[in-house]
Order: sequence, then C-alpha cells, then structure tokens
Amino acid sequence: MSKKLVFITLAVLLVAALAGIATYTWFTDSAAVSGNTFTAGTLNIDITNQTPTMPFEFTNLAPGDTVTGTITVKNTGTLPLQYYGYITIDTQTAGQDGDGANLADVLEMTFTPTDVRGAGAPGSADLPDPMSGIIRDLQYSGIGIWTPVNMPDQPFGAGWEVDYDVEVHFPIEAGNEYQGAGLEGTIRFYADQWTNPQPFPRLGMVLWLDAATGITLDPEGRVTEWADRSGFGNNFVTKSTNSSPYYDAAGINGKPVVKFTKGQYLRSDWTISRSQDTTVFVVIKYDTLGTRRIIDSRTSLNDYWGIRGDGDQGNASRIQVYRSGHERRTVAYYEGASGIVLTSRYTNSPRDTNLFINGVSTALENGANSSSGDPGNTYLGSRLEHHDTLIGDIAEVIIYNRALSDTERDTVEAYLKDKYGL
Repeated sequence: MSKKLVFITLAVLLVAALAGIATYTWFTDSAAVSGNTFTAGTLNIDITNQTPTMPFEFTNLAPGDTVTGTITVKNTGTLPLQYYGYITIDTQTAGQDGDGANLADVLEMTFTPTDVRGAGAPGSADLPDPMSGIIRDLQYSGIGIWTPVNMPDQPFGAGWEVDYDVEVHFPIEAGNEYQGAGLEGTIRFYADQWTNPQPFPRLGMVLWLDAATGITLDPEGRVTEWADRSGFGNNFVTKSTNSSPYYDAAGINGKPVVKFTKGQYLRSDWTISRSQDTTVFVVIKYDTLGTRRIIDSRTSLNDYWGIRGDGDQGNASRIQVYRSGHERRTVAYYEGASGIVLTSRYTNSPRDTNLFINGVSTALENGANSSSGDPGNTYLGSRLEHHDTLIGDIAEVIIYNRALSDTERDTVEAYLKDKYGL
C-alpha cells in the first residue's frame, strides 16, 4: 500500500467516524509519567562557631577597652537566601551613680566579614562591607547584610558560611556614670528567599505590617493585633472591641486588608524621632480622605509626624506629609478608590520631603509649621485616640529609619505594585 492510499484510508475512516458520532471532532492521544515527587526546599540560617563563648560574655569592661570575638553565619537549608543581621536589646542595668546611663548608648560594635566558604562562593574580596555603630543604633541600622541590594548577582547559597569578626569598644571618653552598668542583648540574622518577587532592602527596616500575615482576630472578625514582620516586635494592637478595625480577605484586588472606619484604629508603643530620616510605604484604598489620618505619631497635639488627607475634591483627595516644624502637601488631588502605593521620604539635613503616588513623584507645597518635640505612640487610622479616624483600607505598611535611594525606593514600590496589581 502506498503512502497515498494510507492517507485516503484515514480520510475515509475519519469521515465515517464524524458521521456516526458528531461529538468526536479530533483525534487525541495522551501519555503519562508516573511516580513524580515534589519536595519543598528548606530555608534555614544558623549562627555557629562563636568564640570566645556562646553567647558572648564580656565583663569588667573599662573605658578604653576593646574586646573581640567571631561568629559564623551559615545557610543550613537547601535554598539560596538573602539575610540581614541586627541586634535587639533585651535588658539593661543603668550605671550606679543614678544618672540612668546605659551601655547601649556608648558601646561601639563592629561586624567585619572576613571569609566566605561554599560551592561557588565569591571569595573574600567580594564580601559586603563592615558595619559598625553604637549598639542602640545597630538595633535598626544592622550588623550584617547580604541582599540583592548590595550583592545583585550572588545569592547566599545553600551550604555557604561566612565568618564575622566582632569587636566591642568602650570609648575612653565614657564617664563615671557608666560604672556598674550592664547590658544583655541578642544577635539575630533574618533570612529570606533570594527569589522572592522584587526582593527589597532590609537595612534600616523598622516596621513591616502585611495584612496577609500576623493578623489576630476576635470572634466577631475584628483585628485585635497586627504583628510586625521586621523582626523588631513593633506590633500594633487595639484598645477595645469598639475601636477594633475589621479584616477583609480580599479588599484590594483580592488581597487582604485591615478595614478602618469611624472610631477605629490600632496603636503601637513604637515610634521614630521627628528628626530621624524616614521612608514610609503604605498600600491604601479610600474614597475620600478629608483630614483623616493614615498614620500618626505624637506626644501632644503639636509634637507629631505622620500622613493624612488634606481636603477632598469630588472623589479625590490631597495628601499631606507632616512633621513638627515641617509640613508638605500635594498640589494635585489623587483618587484612591482602587488602591495606591503611597511613599513618603524625609531627610532631616537638609530638611526635605518627597511624596510618591504609585512610584511617581508628586508636586508639593508648604503646609503650616508647628512646634518641635519628639513623638510618643504611633497610630494607624487615627490621631491619638478616636480623632480624625480613617475610613479606608490599609493592606501593607513598610517603614525604614533612613532615606532610601531612588533605586531602593523603586524596588519596594515595584514589589508592592506587582503584589497588589496597582
């Protein structure tokens, strides 16, 4: 039989099949491979080989003393990762002369990476820079970092380990007020997947609220606590059932939000000094803002920083970024009913404020100035308790205690816009 006859025979059979059963429209076939297995990788980071002791214990320090030690940070999981190290202060004993002097305000620490090992590791010449500072500052500014921001093409691979030389210096200038003072703290390293969508900088991150995680609800579905993901425990809590906002699992393009309405807010004891450089990201949805507060921190009516509405026009609102003695507001009005990524960046020297809506810089004009003073508690959706309360949804809040570069800001905004479809 020739090829031509084969084709004719197939055509005849196909026509016959179609005539007999009209639902058979195409020839089909399938094949299968059985026995497939899928195993999730592991993300795990450890601190090992600490010397001279684990934990460090440096005693009987005197002004001018310098003590040293080493730690090794190791990726003991199977996935490549990024990490960020920081210090938390657990307990302090003030100096014995009654002036309240604390070692965290004077002890200087330096963390210097000296060697990295593992298959494909880049070598000592390509290690991140040393990080140093006063212990209190290192709570937020960090002690060690390996992220795409400073190692753009090189994740911290599975099985890799990096050594850090640790130096603690007691400045010779320290006075008698530090005699007998004590300090106990924790060195922490936070690991995250290298391949997370739009990995963003950890350095200086002091608050991270994400409505997709860390939410505690009461039986009525009201939010009683919103846990901080930054690692610093700056959680926001409710005061009472009546002031508790609600939770919506699909508030902004199918993503969860905390829903605020009149009289509802969350509060934290955490704050940032009004003179501190700051970058704030908020994913928010609103119809109109008026003078309603998005985030606000103060000790009194005149000592504050925050972000609020500043008048409405139709279904659009002006937005004001304010800080004691320095207030700026948008010239244009912005709609927020479908959700926006709102970014505020403040530098204290020189004093300057930038505001971005979905990554686009907005024109600003001066607002009214007020007296100086450091703020106290921080509120989401309110000024103090029950004042100018927000009517709107907040999905995510990320705050840094430094002014991010434009490249870093773009990275965070891209992450948030992609995540929420904005």
